[in-house]
Amino acid sequence: MNQIKRMEYVTPSDCKEQTTLHSQLNGGCCAQACIAVVQRITIKEVFKRWEKHGLEWKGHTPVSQLRKYMDKEGYYTKLITTKNKTDFLSPYYLIRIQWIGNGEKKEKPFFGYSHWTIASSNTHYVLRQGDRFFCNETGWFEDIDQYLSNNQPIGQVTSIIEITPR
Repeated sequence: MNQIKRMEYVTPSDCKEQTTLHSQLNGGCCAQACIAVVQRITIKEVFKRWEKHGLEWKGHTPVSQLRKYMDKEGYYTKLITTKNKTDFLSPYYLIRIQWIGNGEKKEKPFFGYSHWTIASSNTHYVLRQGDRFFCNETGWFEDIDQYLSNNQPIGQVTSIIEITPR
């Protein structure tokens, strides 16, 4: 008989502290918080390793830097577009959310902002582990569609990064 391994949903011990700190620094640590869940370490430790790998944090995390970090830490990553959704068979999926601004140009690359660089800094990451999702600001939840529509501004999933240990 197959035994289903019970998922352990861990929140980094410094999540509240680091989220508050980085929001005061005019940025966020959502990607690093998700990585901390995957690696079962603190967010502070993720930032130490981030720097050790020669990556620069500017208040937001580009997908390219996130993938470089995961590669250096011994994980395979695969970028999945929202058009090419998956059955979610890997242990972890990092979901990039674009918050939609109030401007007229709602399509990419502007997403309601005056310039694509401003749109890029108005993004967020949540982690899918098993059948639940993790956000550094709200904790664990079960319904991504409800999460996206309940936030102001409203969010849109722009890409998904599949993460598997080597």
